[in-house]
Amino acid sequence: MLSSLCVPLAAGPLWFSIIALVIHEIVLGGPAAIYGIVRVSLLQASTPDHLMGRMNASVRFIEWSMILLGLLLGGVLGETVGLRAALFCAFGGQLLAPLWLAFSPVRTLQHHPAMEDAGRRA
Repeated sequence: MLSSLCVPLAAGPLWFSIIALVIHEIVLGGPAAIYGIVRVSLLQASTPDHLMGRMNASVRFIEWSMILLGLLLGGVLGETVGLRAALFCAFGGQLLAPLWLAFSPVRTLQHHPAMEDAGRRA
């Protein structure tokens, strides 16, 4: 998460900016791939087979809608306060994101509920 600071701090000589952005991608790329695999696995394990297509379409619709909304809001913020300040605001938003999980029931989840139900039925 702290590697996201490399983006607004990438200023000065071109070589420094390139190194900062490459470090950002290296640090962020691995965890992002792991998150994607775990997220899809959890969704697939939680969804009955006959609803898999609807779940996938719904999740993608919500994700891409939020990405487009974020692009719009980021553009407005960048025009209003400046690009570097908008990137620092985005970093601040990333710091607040874990609060969503901290106050959700997912934090105390010990076992996957769908897996427990499948075990009882078998």
